[in-house]
Amino acid sequence: MKKLILVFGLIVLFLPWGARASEFIPEEIPQQDFFKAKILSIPENLSDEAQVEVLSGSEKGQTITISLPQNESEAYQFEIGDTVIVTKVAGYSGDLYYLTDRYRLPSLYWILGLFMVFILIFGRFRGLMSLFGLAVTVAVIMLFVIPRILAGDSPILITILGSVVILFFSIYLAHGFHWRTSVAVGGTVLSLAITAGLATAFVHFGELFGLGSEEVMSLQATTLANIDFRGLLLGGMILGTLGVLDDITTAQSAAIEQLKIANHTFGFWELYKRGLAIGKEHITSLVNTLFLAYAGASLPVFLFFTVIPDVPAWVHLNSEFIAEEIVRTLVGSVGLILAVPITTLLAAYVFTRKTWAQQQSVS
Repeated sequence: MKKLILVFGLIVLFLPWGARASEFIPEEIPQQDFFKAKILSIPENLSDEAQVEVLSGSEKGQTITISLPQNESEAYQFEIGDTVIVTKVAGYSGDLYYLTDRYRLPSLYWILGLFMVFILIFGRFRGLMSLFGLAVTVAVIMLFVIPRILAGDSPILITILGSVVILFFSIYLAHGFHWRTSVAVGGTVLSLAITAGLATAFVHFGELFGLGSEEVMSLQATTLANIDFRGLLLGGMILGTLGVLDDITTAQSAAIEQLKIANHTFGFWELYKRGLAIGKEHITSLVNTLFLAYAGASLPVFLFFTVIPDVPAWVHLNSEFIAEEIVRTLVGSVGLILAVPITTLLAAYVFTRKTWAQQQSVS
C-alpha cells in the first residue's frame, strides 16, 4: 500500500507542473477529425474512389468515398473489409476525406496483453510492481517532461529531473526497499551524471545541433521552432541510457550482495575484485548489444552507404544525421561500461559495513 501511495503521490506532485500538449498546438493548423472505417469497395482503377463505411465518431454509420493511395507497394494494397483510418479536413470548398493509415491498434493491444501476462506469470508480485513502475515512467514523461519542453524549458534539465524521479520510483517499485536497491540507485545516478557530461561535451565538440532527424525538421516548420533542439538531443541520449543503466546496476548490485552472503569473510577489496570479474562479462556483451539495439532501430541509416555510391563514406559519416547516432551509441556505451566499476565500488563498500551485516542477521 505504501508503494501505491508513493506512485499516486508522484502523479499528484507533477500535475501542477505539467500542461496539456494541446495548449501548444499551433492555431493555424486546420481542424481535423479522425475516424475508423471499413472498406466496402475497391475500384479497379486506383485513380477512382473507393467506398468506406465510417465505424466511429460523429459520422458513424455513414458511407463516404475516398481516394486510395496510388502506390503499388504492398503497404498500400488494401482489400474489401480492411479497417483503415480516415482523416476529415475542413476545407474552404467543403470537407475533404483522406485515407491516412491502416488500423492496427488491435494487434498492439494483443502484444501488450501478452507482455503483461508473461510479466505477471513469471514476475508475480515483482512483475506487478514493475508494471506500476512503468506507469510512473509514462506519467512522468507525458505529464512533466513533454509539457515542460513544449513550454520552452531546457530539455536537458527537464529530462534529467524526470529521469531521476523515474529512476527512484521504478527501481524501488520493481526491486523493493533493500540495500542492494539503494546501491543500484546510487550507481545509476553517478553513471547517469557522467553520461550527461560526456553527451554534452561531445555534442558541442562534434558541432551537433539536434537537427539530424526528419521529425525535428518538421518541428522547425511549426511554431515550436523555438525549442532547444540540441538540448532535446541531449535529453534523448540521457533518457535512452537510463533504460539500460538500471538493468546493469541492479544486476551488478544483486550479484555482489550474493557473493558476500555466500562468503562473509570477503573484505572490501576481495568483494570488489570478484564483483568486477562478474561485471566484465556484462561489459563485453554490452558493447555489441547496445550497438545492435541502435543499429536495429536505425537500419535505414546503413543503406545510405550503398544507395548513393557517388558520395564517399566519410561524407556520410560526417552528416549530422549519422553523427548523432554514432555519438548517441558511443556515449551511451561509455556510460554503461562505467556503471559496472562504479556500482561494484559502491556495493563492495555497503556490503562490508556493519549496518548491512546487522540487517542481514535480523532478517
